[in-house]
Amino acid sequence: MSTKSRLEAQALRAHHGPHEVLKGIDIALPAGSFTVIVGPNACGKSTLLRSLAQLHPSSGGSVLLDGHPIAHYRPRDRARLLAVLPQGAEAPEGIIVANLVARGRHPHRSLFQPWTAADQSAMEAAMEAAGVSQLAERTLESLSGGQRQKVWIAMALAQGADILLLDEPTTFLDLSHQIDVLELCSALNCAGKTIVAVLHDLNQAARYASRLVVMRAGEILAQGLPEDLLTPGFIDEVFHVPCIVIADPLTGKPLIVPKRAALAN
Repeated sequence: MSTKSRLEAQALRAHHGPHEVLKGIDIALPAGSFTVIVGPNACGKSTLLRSLAQLHPSSGGSVLLDGHPIAHYRPRDRARLLAVLPQGAEAPEGIIVANLVARGRHPHRSLFQPWTAADQSAMEAAMEAAGVSQLAERTLESLSGGQRQKVWIAMALAQGADILLLDEPTTFLDLSHQIDVLELCSALNCAGKTIVAVLHDLNQAARYASRLVVMRAGEILAQGLPEDLLTPGFIDEVFHVPCIVIADPLTGKPLIVPKRAALAN
């Protein structure tokens, strides 16, 4: 994995109204990494992701994409490098999968440019990579939650961007679909995509992330390998959950086992 940073923030600040949500964040996201941002509720995880993508205005600091201020990129040029899957993405009622994925080609096409063979090839490759080719003629609302999420990922892939920012991509999915989506993200990462995701489940973060970013109250407490960060003391400090940490028998990654309340002491 390369240590070169594709996306980074320097002293990044952001507000929701009068409330400061990000308090001078410094973060560098290495090319080829699968970075997962974790932390307690309302600590600023989603705001950080949205600020990195310029979906939430910053109130200080800077974001750099390939070493250049991201604000200097035209939206079309930025979208060719960086794709975002926000929470609660919405689509027009009745849209079929192929048409939704095709919207990912907008950054590569002018307003009146006809659909090209290159666009068709990119769309089909994106659906194949996301495992949704067989759903091409289905309407989005006819799909399961996990299938819909994979279709949205296919649309992001159709942009051709090497960096994918995913805000809580497993929220509201059952366990099998959560694993399906995270396995897809892992496969895309292995194929060369730089993945940045916000997750709530620490065990899933530990299993899939190549690096963790741990936040609390608008600040980054720690960044590094899951096996270095996820110790019982640190988890108790950040999440107030007494636990033991063992090696996952399948992956060797940290596996967090919360203690029963009666045994916490």
